[in-house]
Amino acid sequence: MARIYAALDIATSSSAYGEGFPNVLGEAMACGVPCVATDTCDTRLVIGETGIVVPPRDPAALASAWEQLIVLGRAGRRSLGMTARARIDGNYEIGSVVGGYEALYRDLVAGITFAQRIGSRAAAKNA
Repeated sequence: MARIYAALDIATSSSAYGEGFPNVLGEAMACGVPCVATDTCDTRLVIGETGIVVPPRDPAALASAWEQLIVLGRAGRRSLGMTARARIDGNYEIGSVVGGYEALYRDLVAGITFAQRIGSRAAAKNA
């Protein structure tokens, strides 16, 4: 699949319903391909500022986003794609994901609720 993704200029997910973590976007980004996708589930979180997110069921917005990336040219898309790759490496590297699940399971065993966990993370960020 890495060779297929690497052959793309732009990857797109035009889902109207989405999935929890859009693997196709993460895989394309990991291969250095900029993405255009509809704003469903975690798409905006995954892409961040490294691609374009548009409303679902809006073909004109989707076409406009493609046009924006086409206008960037090959060098601009490559630069954006490398930023996307860095985003995946920095946020979704397997060791980090495993560590996150381990922390979640420890919290569950300790009786810490999701709201408490999120609240303590927010407090730590603001400190």
